[in-house]
Amino acid sequence: GVGASGGYYVAMAADEVIAHPATITGSIGVLFWGMNVTGLMEKIGVQDQTLKSGEFKDAGSWTREMKPEERAQIQSVIDDFHGRFKSVVKAGRPNLTDEQVEKAADGRIYSAEQARKLGLVDRIGHVDDAFSRMKQRIGAQDIQVVTYQRPGEYRGSIYTHIERNDIKVETMNFGRKGMEPGFYYLWMPAG
Repeated sequence: GVGASGGYYVAMAADEVIAHPATITGSIGVLFWGMNVTGLMEKIGVQDQTLKSGEFKDAGSWTREMKPEERAQIQSVIDDFHGRFKSVVKAGRPNLTDEQVEKAADGRIYSAEQARKLGLVDRIGHVDDAFSRMKQRIGAQDIQVVTYQRPGEYRGSIYTHIERNDIKVETMNFGRKGMEPGFYYLWMPAG
């Protein structure tokens, strides 16, 4: 359902990109997740007592307003990461011009059809279409698909409940940490 931002970044390594008809894709951009809770802290009587080794070590802290020089420094890193993201898209979509990539890489999301028209995906289809296309491309009669699962994560998806004789699905489990401050290639709907 979502092949946006980090999901789209990873998809650029593929030889062919097939989007589900209801996929949200695109979101070619980078964000630094953060907020300022100083007003709330003042209201409930909490003070920041952060000690740091350097001027920029706590840049982006939730416990104080960001200084202009910190904002500029973090923005420079975001700009570098965004440039890298666009170069990955350009490498993965060699038929797109630099101008087309630049126009598509403003962080907006696209429907599958919009992404196809922009050249961000090759075709629209379902999981079975992708598996059939994969088998065709590699000349195989059957394939094995490995899915990755985090402990406690919801398992019900079209990727883990495939019942076909020519496709074996194996689920691998991995640990999970919560979202921590940092740079993310992600799209997260507000609200």
